[in-house]
Amino acid sequence: MANKKEFLGEALIEKGLITRDQLQLALEEQKKSGELLGNILVRKKYVSEETMVLLLSVLLGVDYVDLSSKKISPDVIQSVPENIARKFKVIPLEKNSNVLTLAMVDPKNIFALDEIKSNLNCAVEPRIATESGIKRALKRCYGGSTKLKEIITSAQDEIESMTQLGEESRMYDLSDEDGNAVAIRLVNQLLTDAVKDNVSDIHIEPQIQKTVTRFRKDGLLHGVISIPKHLHEAIVSRVKIMARLDIAERRMPQDGKFPMKVEKSDIDVRISIYPTINGEKIVMRILNRTAVAFGIESLDFDKRALATFMSLIKKPHGILLVTGPTGSGKTSTLYTILETIKCPEKNLVTIEDPVEYELSGITQSQTNSKIGLDFAILLRSLLRQDPDVVLVGEIRDLETAEVSIRAALTGHLVLATLHTNDAPGAIVRLIDMGIKPYLVASSTIGVIAQRLVRTICSECREELPIKPEVRKKLELPEGHNLYHGRGCDQCNGTGYSGRTAIFEIMPIDEELKSLITRRASSGQIKRVARKKEMRTLREDALRKVLQGITTIEEALRVVGESSVE
Repeated sequence: MANKKEFLGEALIEKGLITRDQLQLALEEQKKSGELLGNILVRKKYVSEETMVLLLSVLLGVDYVDLSSKKISPDVIQSVPENIARKFKVIPLEKNSNVLTLAMVDPKNIFALDEIKSNLNCAVEPRIATESGIKRALKRCYGGSTKLKEIITSAQDEIESMTQLGEESRMYDLSDEDGNAVAIRLVNQLLTDAVKDNVSDIHIEPQIQKTVTRFRKDGLLHGVISIPKHLHEAIVSRVKIMARLDIAERRMPQDGKFPMKVEKSDIDVRISIYPTINGEKIVMRILNRTAVAFGIESLDFDKRALATFMSLIKKPHGILLVTGPTGSGKTSTLYTILETIKCPEKNLVTIEDPVEYELSGITQSQTNSKIGLDFAILLRSLLRQDPDVVLVGEIRDLETAEVSIRAALTGHLVLATLHTNDAPGAIVRLIDMGIKPYLVASSTIGVIAQRLVRTICSECREELPIKPEVRKKLELPEGHNLYHGRGCDQCNGTGYSGRTAIFEIMPIDEELKSLITRRASSGQIKRVARKKEMRTLREDALRKVLQGITTIEEALRVVGESSVE
């Protein structure tokens, strides 16, 4: 080992990767800690982890494998039990006949190799990989966090022990302290993992023989872990207790919320419980008050769009509509507007269902359907509070639309949301609800339609070869390339990490007001707006594709194939 250690240090110096002084410091630290020399050099940032492993690959005569781009068959993964993979930090790559190829941190660890051979009863051919790559691959290949699996395993062990003692009925007893303890640990760990992984929603779904948990990240759901079915009712009860809901009620939907702290993050958790044929399904929305920031820069406008946006939100009165489907970021855009125009001289008030984030310096209120407190009732009362700017969480009916329009016509700036596919569609929607066209025309100052698209992972972003016919169709100049994410452990193989918004901003000028008054169709309004340089959702999505922010595939998924052709 001493020769190998000296060989590694001298090889690094010879290649100019470290200095002799750095090597000496690392060797002195190794004498005290017993840590591997390579780990010390990487931790001190004298050399990158990948460079170190590539050099070790040459010195040890073992092939290097990049796990971030490696596709592994589920059958191969199942050939190595999770406990062995995690214990020895190995990832199975291939299995041919009786030979298993493994990615390892230390491919010369004779003790690990012997124990793996003995446990799996096969020959092993090692490859070398980075430790961080193996940790990410373990998470990707074997699912939920280790702590979650440990909690479920311990619960299973307790149940088997009780069954052997003839106490099987205890496993369904919700008053049992041990059972509740398992539910508490499971719920707490799910919430902790979700916050650390920037998850927006946790789904806990009862099925016939098990309970499935899924996380929604960057707008898409992915499986986390399966939980034994007998624990489901205890988990539901635990969540209901946290949200102060009725534990005994199992037939009706229930909604609630509770605050919590995960490490240094202040979290609000919104709860929705819905009865199904297999039990009550839980959806927990995670709102991270610590991580959120409502700044104009987060909207990622270019200069032209920013100028149009700012001109709209600086209007003293009128109604500005933000449209899009559920989960398209409308509330974040409205909060950004409030934070931008907020000042001591203005009284800003909101009506929401529910209040997602508490904003300092702004009066926020929430509807309550249980006592008949809806948007229209709150809005009428709110107008007697001398507001300058009013945010209406959603215009759902004619009554709320009429009061909002009246407020806009009497000197208030009203910000509101609608569920329509594009900006021109919002105008037609208001008229279809029963608002007179001339009132819509005289009160509406603009409409902003939006969607959220996933952004390319910065860790595995690479240029995408473009065929000449595609370059011509996209009007892409030579030298201007497209990008995609090849998929890595950092992004769980998706090629995407995070999301950004695309926008369609339509200011209402005199020509558009004339069209609205004449009950013009959505298509007619859109054609005139485009002549006035309104960028559509399709065009803004393509702009971000050309900038290398997202991909053509993601644009197609969000705005539809017909919109991007």
